[in-house]
Amino acid sequence: MGLLLLLGSPFVHWAWLPEMPLQLTIVDKTVPERTFREHVALIWSLNHFKVPHPDGRNWNKETDYRGYTPEDTVRNKPAKAEDLMPGDLKGKDLLFVADTYGVYSQDKAEARREIAPDYSRKIYGGFDEREVGLIERFVGSGKALIAEFNTFASPTKGAARDRLETLLGLDWTEWSGRFFEELSHPTEIPAWARRNWKKQTGKDWAFKGPGFLFVHENSRVVVLEENKEVNPEGLRMFKTSTHRLTKGMGTGVAFHYWFDILKALPGTEVLAEYRLDLTQSGAALLSKEGIPHQFPAVILKEKPSLRLYIAGDASDNALDLGSEAWSGRQGWFKYWPFDNPNAEQIDFFWRIYVPLLRNVFTELSQTYHSTSTGNHGNP
Repeated sequence: MGLLLLLGSPFVHWAWLPEMPLQLTIVDKTVPERTFREHVALIWSLNHFKVPHPDGRNWNKETDYRGYTPEDTVRNKPAKAEDLMPGDLKGKDLLFVADTYGVYSQDKAEARREIAPDYSRKIYGGFDEREVGLIERFVGSGKALIAEFNTFASPTKGAARDRLETLLGLDWTEWSGRFFEELSHPTEIPAWARRNWKKQTGKDWAFKGPGFLFVHENSRVVVLEENKEVNPEGLRMFKTSTHRLTKGMGTGVAFHYWFDILKALPGTEVLAEYRLDLTQSGAALLSKEGIPHQFPAVILKEKPSLRLYIAGDASDNALDLGSEAWSGRQGWFKYWPFDNPNAEQIDFFWRIYVPLLRNVFTELSQTYHSTSTGNHGNP
């Protein structure tokens, strides 16, 4: 009996799964402090799916990316900023852009919830045209690109933004949004949102309870309160395609972090879309602002090579993900009783993020290293 239990262990099953040989570079310019949360889910996934590191070790969230590295006071190492360089893409199959929003002077105070998020001096962030040129040549050579919010929004501007949008096959409306558990929270709600609302309407910020904040790049804000303009179902991600990359993905899954509102250009396929469950007054408000209630969540462009855009801060994760060496965990969490305070984030991670990356990594490893890959099963 003990032997049968051992052989059935998810850890044993994971140990027997083959590697996914894939060479990649990660870009994350938004690392204000040493949780590395903007790319921690990606690092966990690379180790979980057994994508080998070039050095023969596990991927490390602290070192295995290009972008901004915060100060390490324990090791007495100063902060450093590293732009994408030609050598970062040499011999690589995939570039994964986790975030480029950047690092700002008051980020540490915001992270400690000492002050509300607000505009402050940029220390580092955004893509410039030189880096975009490197990405264009990389994709043009037949290599893959995966990107997510915030790849082309502020502080990336002008021609660099336009070229990234064209590369990914999308048009950003310049609207972004986010769900907040409590719209009256003193340090969670951005100070700029309260200030812009006052300037825009002449009224003080008096919103309470759960709801959504939408912000345009021109600083205009729109607020939807739950049970007033938006129903409790809120914003959910639905599969819109039976494409091979959506195999095993859930549908109707809530998303509770930053997202951008896009239009898909010709030549792309929308694999999933966001849908807002609005009241009549909420629908009228968004219509007045020109904000759609359905918009792309995952956009794919396959020619001349794979380009995938996730219209949300998907790799940003504050969960305790546990051991990477556990096969089939998404099957457990699909039916988990979600009484956890991070239930929606758990649901999104296991039902959307994990199966999507599994499918993409499997396909890319077979595309670029077909002689050494086989059936990867379901890690």
